[in-house]
Amino acid sequence: MILERPWNGRNKLCGTLCGCHRSREQQRTLAKTMYQLRVRLNEETRAKIKLRVEFVPAPIWQFNLRSKEGLGKYRWDKYRRKLITEGHNKCRICGSTEKLEGHEVWRYKNGSRGSIAKLVRVEIVCQECHFIKHWGQAQRVASNAGLLALKRHFRKVNRCSEADFDRHITAKISTWKRRSSNPNWKIDWGDFEPAVEEAAAARQKWTARHPQPKRRFGRAPITSGLPRQAAVFGVRRHVSKVPLSNIAHRRRPLSRFETSG
Repeated sequence: MILERPWNGRNKLCGTLCGCHRSREQQRTLAKTMYQLRVRLNEETRAKIKLRVEFVPAPIWQFNLRSKEGLGKYRWDKYRRKLITEGHNKCRICGSTEKLEGHEVWRYKNGSRGSIAKLVRVEIVCQECHFIKHWGQAQRVASNAGLLALKRHFRKVNRCSEADFDRHITAKISTWKRRSSNPNWKIDWGDFEPAVEEAAAARQKWTARHPQPKRRFGRAPITSGLPRQAAVFGVRRHVSKVPLSNIAHRRRPLSRFETSG
């Protein structure tokens, strides 16, 4: 079957979708319609997939609220417990009530002069959903049986097949590679900026009040009441007293060769 194609005025034929025979107004209308269809398709896909993999770009792996650049571990744990209580002690994605953790939701924006990573919110999720969010870390620490269980959890929550999971992972890895290729990233803490600044000021104040002891030849001085390992690593903890009965001070029994003769 031969289809008639419109004449483009340049002594050659063109296809029906090339747009050279359309006016500018028709091309703009078509482009706007295609853009709306793509946006609607993305929204439907996101609505279908409740649990998604979220790879963090490699240049900003160390930036999160738990680290010293953010709130710190103590303030982070306090904020996480508060969110768990407000969220009725259940996972936001699957509704589980076991092993709840805090997950940071970031939005990434790529630019010609640099990229911006903005912290949007913190969600309470279970351990399985959190491992799927950070799939790269799960592959490093989980066993093969654990990875299979996580894949089953992904398919159960999203009601999809294993092929859908593979396509989702492939698309996320491609996006992660493109974002990681840019070394210039700027961190925007969003609504958490005042809390991060307050935590940084508190750490500086504590450091000024508790100066670190000077090291000699790369070793920290041994403080009284602490073992050498605790002094080297700066551990400040109570050392329990070990009863003398548990210390092996008894002599080694002599062998038959030492007793003979």
